[in-house]
Amino acid sequence: MKKNIILIILAMILLAAAAALIAVETLAPPRMEEPEQPAEEEEKTYSGALYLGFMAASENKDFITMNRLYDENMALTGVPFPTDGDYDHSHGGSIYTYPFDVKVTKDKRISGNLYVVLPEVKRDVLSYTEADYIAIDCRDRSDPEMVVIDSYRAEDTAVIEKLCELLLGHEKAYPTDWDRTLNSMIAEWQIHNAAYALDYRIDHSKDVNLNNKDENTDWLARAAEEMSKG
Repeated sequence: MKKNIILIILAMILLAAAAALIAVETLAPPRMEEPEQPAEEEEKTYSGALYLGFMAASENKDFITMNRLYDENMALTGVPFPTDGDYDHSHGGSIYTYPFDVKVTKDKRISGNLYVVLPEVKRDVLSYTEADYIAIDCRDRSDPEMVVIDSYRAEDTAVIEKLCELLLGHEKAYPTDWDRTLNSMIAEWQIHNAAYALDYRIDHSKDVNLNNKDENTDWLARAAEEMSKG
């Protein structure tokens, strides 16, 4: 009998201990999980591959490729190349880029760039395409002029007109003593093209020199005079 009483007391003690343990677990505040540390954001940087191409173009003074790669990198990363100060697309006024897009027929458009460059710029290192045109800025001469290289390639009047408008726009943005009007420039360009098509003095007719002295020239009379000389 005494043994049974002892067992009952031990059982009651164990039950009381279990109840106390359950109460402690129930009343204890929930265990807080440690917050995950945010992953460190990778620092943004410019494109190394594009920068290598940019530096190679810089050594050759290929301003066109430099500008293209710089713009591609900015569109891709938003981080500029490590150049001195703000990037200058004109490279100290050496080159200016004017995109054009002209509808020449119902189903045909001609697009490209007009590059206005200083005479000292080496054109043979510039990465321009067959759709592009180069105009040499000689407006600081005694007879100011813009010289469009291989102007004969512009066969459509709409393209000639657009390119002349861009040249006049450049003069307006960066004024000099160059003084030409749109119609006279178009007429001179077309006369040059006609002479080139006839293989007449192609060393001169392949380019058009839009100088001040030719502003009021009667180009039909001038052409007739030139042809009469044989």
